[in-house]
Amino acid sequence: MDSLRPFLFFSCIFFLNKFAISLNYLQFYSPTFLILKCVPILSLAAFVRGKFDSFARIRQDRHGYRIFIGLCLSMFADAALVYQDNLPIFLIGIGLFFTAHMAYVFAFGWKDFKLKLMILCAVAAVVTHQSVAHNMKNDLPEVLKTSGIFYTLAIFSMIWRALARLDFGQMERNNWRDVSAGIGAILFVISDIILCVNKFVTSIHAAGYIVMTTYYAAQLGIALSVPEQPVKLKP
Repeated sequence: MDSLRPFLFFSCIFFLNKFAISLNYLQFYSPTFLILKCVPILSLAAFVRGKFDSFARIRQDRHGYRIFIGLCLSMFADAALVYQDNLPIFLIGIGLFFTAHMAYVFAFGWKDFKLKLMILCAVAAVVTHQSVAHNMKNDLPEVLKTSGIFYTLAIFSMIWRALARLDFGQMERNNWRDVSAGIGAILFVISDIILCVNKFVTSIHAAGYIVMTTYYAAQLGIALSVPEQPVKLKP
């Protein structure tokens, strides 16, 4: 738990900064806000890295390394989405998050395919996308609508692969780290849906706080899925 203190501390500082911005004490588009938004995810990346005694060790671990890469990509995506009113930068942010989701997909692996779960997630992806797209503002650029299709497929693919690690018939047999990954993936999708609806459909009260709370919790759940690695003693 001690190694998570930086994440918890900087998350609290971010929300205090965000609250100060809402009271017009601070500026939204400031370097301070950008840094404070990214530092919690940087802390989680350091938390995952700290589970291995060397960078060479983490590169040898398929799950841990891809989670680490996903967190680093998410951090840069966070920075890009600070300037979400700038379409090219916003699209870069979407692309970085898409790549991060795919890193998580491959981190969770393909050991248990679970066709029924895949179909369920595919249906949920289609329903979610169509529901949001049907109510979107008409003046949105076509490139934004197209990128939304691929992004929706990515986030629901992540849910599929995260939940595929679980045994729903006997939940008590599941490793708590797999449960953490599944909860993290679900929270990530909730965060993204609220962000999308708030930006492109209709305003949601306190959306910024809800989005960032679920987002940080999601990344924490995914980071916790990486097990502690035993230290290799030199002969």
